[in-house]
Amino acid sequence: MKKYLFLSLFIILTACGKPSVAEQQPDNSKTYSMEELPSDSEMTSELITNETESNAIFEGLPDKEAADYELQNKNYYNKDLIYLNGFYYCLHSDGLYTKKEKDTEWELIYETPTTLQKGIRNFGSYLYFLTPASIEDGNEINVPKTLCRFNLDTLEVENIMTLDKKVVDFTIYNDAIYFMVQGNLATAHYEAYGLNEQGMIGEQLTEISPDFICQDANEYHILADNNDPNVKELKEEVLPTPDSAVMLNGYVLLSGHLNEAENNFFLKSCKDNTEAFLFSATAVFLVTSDGIYYWPEGGFSLEYYSFETGKSTPFVSFEESIDLYPLTYDADWLYVYNIFEPEISRISRNTGTIESLKEYEMQDFWNCFVCEGYLYVDGQIINAS
Repeated sequence: MKKYLFLSLFIILTACGKPSVAEQQPDNSKTYSMEELPSDSEMTSELITNETESNAIFEGLPDKEAADYELQNKNYYNKDLIYLNGFYYCLHSDGLYTKKEKDTEWELIYETPTTLQKGIRNFGSYLYFLTPASIEDGNEINVPKTLCRFNLDTLEVENIMTLDKKVVDFTIYNDAIYFMVQGNLATAHYEAYGLNEQGMIGEQLTEISPDFICQDANEYHILADNNDPNVKELKEEVLPTPDSAVMLNGYVLLSGHLNEAENNFFLKSCKDNTEAFLFSATAVFLVTSDGIYYWPEGGFSLEYYSFETGKSTPFVSFEESIDLYPLTYDADWLYVYNIFEPEISRISRNTGTIESLKEYEMQDFWNCFVCEGYLYVDGQIINAS
């Protein structure tokens, strides 16, 4: 889940008691059709020598050479920021702010109370964000909300949809807006509506619509919400399905139960539902447009799985168990929160070097993004690159 929802899930999401790098790393480059899912031993022992075949499913993933701002707009962890035509936009508690590329000063361009969930998305020249239906509810997450549409050409804003208090997040993907609706037991399901050329809300997409990409996620939600033991037979989304599809150009990262210590992780295409096995691990730590950082079973290390090579390599090791929560990332750094210190740090994506940035007490909800080398948490600049 995104950071706004359940801070109490830190330990579940980041798998306390982190594992270390295995002495010998298995080659996990093979892809599989789900019609004939191999046994656990086959997944870790068999190799495919044809590299083109093993990485075929990744051909549609984001281009690693794309401009930073193009990848930033797809960054799930950076949903509090959007870049369009040389300008950045973000929300604070008092409204919508903007700054020109390479400037340091932000300007308030639309004053309004905002919800604790400060995600901001775009569709063409429109920006979308949520405001509380009542000004008094600005410090709550589970309150009725209004979906606002800000016209960047006219600087006018419209309230285009009233939302239930259980709507906690939204994403725009393939001409549709997806709402995350909070359920029970820390679960959530999705509802989606089409967007017309003017960015207005159209008809709701049905569960059987070919344009609706969350059927599997909603099926999992129903079973999990009812404590149905059959939920273990289904794969669970690692990131919210619409956000994963945005970030990975139409692919969704899934987790399937392997044993008491590990899960199998897969990548599924929203276009044709083909799946590829990636690796087995205790938990995924952070997903980027070019690969995945994860905790392997057995110790105190992070490994990195590259979409380009289809292989895993050791990334960084810790001397003892550590409880980290991913904040966001850019081309050079992973930004993380050490839960029990408490402290914000960053890890070099090139060297694995860890730098402490600031002692910080996170609240239950916060907004966080990295923009042009600066990390912003609740409006504060944490580092100065």
